[in-house]
Amino acid sequence: MYNEKKVYVLIVAAGSGKRMGKSIPKQFLELDGKMIIDRTIATFEKNEYIDGIYLVINETDEEFVQKELAYERPSIKGITYGGKERVNSVFNGLEFIKNKNELENSIILVQDGVRPFVSQKMIRNCIELADEKDVAIPVLDIVDTLRCVNKNGTVKKTVDRNKYKVTQTPQGFNGQKLFDLYCKLLDEGANVTDDACVFEYFGEKVYYFPGLQKNLKITTPFDLKVGELIARMI
Repeated sequence: MYNEKKVYVLIVAAGSGKRMGKSIPKQFLELDGKMIIDRTIATFEKNEYIDGIYLVINETDEEFVQKELAYERPSIKGITYGGKERVNSVFNGLEFIKNKNELENSIILVQDGVRPFVSQKMIRNCIELADEKDVAIPVLDIVDTLRCVNKNGTVKKTVDRNKYKVTQTPQGFNGQKLFDLYCKLLDEGANVTDDACVFEYFGEKVYYFPGLQKNLKITTPFDLKVGELIARMI
């Protein structure tokens, strides 16, 4: 399908998981007997268009990851370390891929390590749109009423929720272009909350496709309980 481009997944799993309130990072917690990050990796391993997986982890977790996740797993092409902020972690991953001469003429999917329930259809849609438009993000409609509030505890106004979306991962990109924009972003000392924001920061168009309700990012104890239920259903 993508004869001229390689498709790689950059799974970002360098967080400490403070909001989870656990003694181990949230990506290593289990859902129905299997580690969250293991489930995330396995989902992408099943996709026929993925040529390889790269992991961004905390340096202190490398021995554990090598032994429990990467050992004799040919889908994992490399492991590198995270940085101070998410932007630094993703850049480190992109630079690692570049140094392996895999970045040019590639599609890179950036995925949260704690989103284990992405579907195969989402992965395909992400690759196809990124191939066509250079950037693709999954989004969901907002179902709750949105209000803009003041710091004094009063409501300023009600916001039209139809103008806003919730963003998920994987986010797909032209690999070389994403790396080049990240270089410029870090040179300017700017910070962003996700990878598509790098394109927005430099005035590039960002294209979206439908996300998935069950594609939960597991960051809190409540998310963990919901994730456990989803894991038992699939």
